[in-house]
Parts: sequence; structure tokens; C-alpha cells
Amino acid sequence: MAYAVSGTEAVPHVRMGIGGDNCNLKCNDNCNTCDQNQGTCLSCLNGYWGFTCNLNCSEGCSSETCNKSDGSCTPCNAGFMGETCKHCGEGCTDNFCNLSNWTCSRCYEGLWGNTCEYKCSHCLSGSCDLNDGTCAPCIGGYWGKKCNSQCGKCASGQCNQISGACSQCIDGYWGKHMYISLRSWMPRYM
Repeated sequence: MAYAVSGTEAVPHVRMGIGGDNCNLKCNDNCNTCDQNQGTCLSCLNGYWGFTCNLNCSEGCSSETCNKSDGSCTPCNAGFMGETCKHCGEGCTDNFCNLSNWTCSRCYEGLWGNTCEYKCSHCLSGSCDLNDGTCAPCIGGYWGKKCNSQCGKCASGQCNQISGACSQCIDGYWGKHMYISLRSWMPRYM
């Protein structure tokens, strides 16, 4: 049996195998060395951390290893940051992540939000405001601050970008947004 020194006393441990008083308890498969009496791991295989090496190191750790106690690692792979090499968000452009609150200061085109989790609506440029998703002008057939409202039954298919009003309705419709059919509005006895 091998012993590891812990402070001033020797602690029995086994390498990848069986522990417990009768050696009937299996150590976690991710343990490199296991304390025979408590079943805790003294060291983990690459890619794992925790008392029993049951937690995965962040995919952002460049060496695929991390600190056994807290999962911290350095250096990080591209696009990952912080002590545990976290990822700000899929849409956050590299090196534009605020480490104090894990928000993005710049998103890839067409995305918005704190972690670039939202897709811009029907914006003509393809981009929108990072904070609230607003954009102007909209692609044809849409209106509103976020270009997420569809124009009504407008003859040209286009409507006012701010109000959604049509300049002319298609035949059979009327109203500000041209959603009301003349047939459904007319009294039945006419």
C-alpha cells in the first residue's frame, strides 16, 4: 500500500482502484490517486476537478487541465476568459467580454443583448442596437422600432416605418393597418 503525506501524518491512498476498509469501494474513474479511507481524490486525471474528480474542467482551458480545488485554469483558449475560462456568449466577439459581469460590449453582426443572445429582426442593414435591438430602416414589409411588426394589406407591400400605416390598401381592405376586410365589416342586410 502507498502512503501520501498530508501535513505531518501519512494518509493511505491507492492509485485508480479500490478503497474502503475492506477495499470494496471503487474510486471514481477520474481519480488519478484516491484516499483509501474517505474515497476523495488526491489528484485528478486531466480534464477533471473536485473532491471526487466528478466535475469537468472548462472547455476554455487551453491545457485541458485545471486546479483540482476550484476549477481555475490559465491560459484560456481564444474566446474564453476569466479564472475558469468561461465563454461570454456565442455571439460575443472575441476579446469584447466584460469579466466583471460576463456581458458583451460588441456582438457579431445581426445579434444583440447582454450576451448577444437575441437576433436582430428585419433590419435593412442586418445590424441593430446592442442594448435594445432597435434599428432603422426596416426591410420592405416590416415596421416598428425593432422592425418586428409586419405591414398590413398595403397595396405596395410597404408601410410607414414608424406607424405601420399604409398609403393605399389592396382591394377589399381599409383601416390604418389595412387588416379589416370590407366584407367582414359590412352589415349582413346590405
